Amino acid sequence: MLKELVRNDGERFLKFPKLDAIIADKSAWRTDEEFGREMLAGVNPVFISRLQEFPPASKLDPKGYGNQNSSIRTEGTVFNPAEHGVEGSVWQLAKAYTAVNDSGYHQLISHWLNTHAVIEPFVIATNRQLSVLHPINRVLHPHFRDAMSINALARQIFTNADGNVFFCLQELGFH
Repeated sequence: MLKELVRNDGERFLKFPKLDAIIADKSAWRTDEEFGREMLAGVNPVFISRLQEFPPASKLDPKGYGNQNSSIRTEGTVFNPAEHGVEGSVWQLAKAYTAVNDSGYHQLISHWLNTHAVIEPFVIATNRQLSVLHPINRVLHPHFRDAMSINALARQIFTNADGNVFFCLQELGFH
C-alpha cells in the first residue's frame, strides 16, 4: 500500500487491474451473470432473501414515525430480465437500485452500526475502569486508539441532522 501512495511511474493513484471479463467485453458489467456474481461476492451476500410478506408492512408506530407501510402493489412492480428497449433499461435500473441499497445497508448498518457504534461502550468502559498499565488495556489500546475520534467525526459528518445520510433521506422525501 505504501508503494501505491508514493507512485512515481505516471500511473493514477490506486489504479487496479481490470477484471478479465471487462477486458474481454467492456459491457460485461451489465450482464445478469456479473450482477449476480457481484451480489454474491459482495459485502452482504448473506442478506439476500425472499420477501416474506407482500406488500411489506412496517412494525413501527405510525404515531411516532408516520405511515411507513409500503405503497408497492402487485401490478407493475415485477421487473423481469430484459436486454433491449425500455424493458432492458428498466431491468438495468432495478439492478442499480439493488446495488445502491446493498451498499447503503453495508455502510450504515454493517459497517457503522455493527462495528464503530458497537465498540464505543467498550472503549469508554476500558478507559474508565482499567489502568493504562493493565494487560487487557495494553492489548486493546491499539484497536481502540482512534475509535472515539473516528466515531465523533463520522457522527459530525454523516449522521447528524445536517449530515449526508439525513440530507439524502430528506431529498427522498423522508422527514
